[in-house]
Amino acid sequence: HGPLAEFDGHAQCVCMKGAMAVQSPEGVTRCEIGSDTSCVQASGPNAIFTPAGCDCAGGFFMLAGACVETTLDICQYLIGASAVVDPFGGCVCGVRHIMGPAGRCVKGSDAACLTVLGKHARYHLADGKCECELGHIERAGVCVHATAKACQDMHGEGVVF
Repeated sequence: HGPLAEFDGHAQCVCMKGAMAVQSPEGVTRCEIGSDTSCVQASGPNAIFTPAGCDCAGGFFMLAGACVETTLDICQYLIGASAVVDPFGGCVCGVRHIMGPAGRCVKGSDAACLTVLGKHARYHLADGKCECELGHIERAGVCVHATAKACQDMHGEGVVF
């Protein structure tokens, strides 16, 4: 894959940070310095290069390696029938729905929130989101008992619960 490739420590070669895999017309894959130009060649005119690799400009979504315009049909295909397109061109779950653990929109409920944030989660109907019960905070995607230590770990020393 060239001088910008490295072993991943398991079983395959990967491109180093800041580089990306580019396939030549002959089918040879090489790691090259990433750029908007190389992303456009790989994923279409609405592709951009980020430190994480190729992504799509606002209003576009990566689907099968190509940047396609974010449409309601695309969002519903990707995350479920209750999906909508947000003002920034992203796919989000519609009113009274939340993103479930499988990456699909599900109807918001206490039971659904339990699968997302754990046993101390509840569905808050007023804003349509999962939140932690009183006395609990969200930490690493799970509701945990709120202690001074947990708050300090999240917000820095000097925070009092």
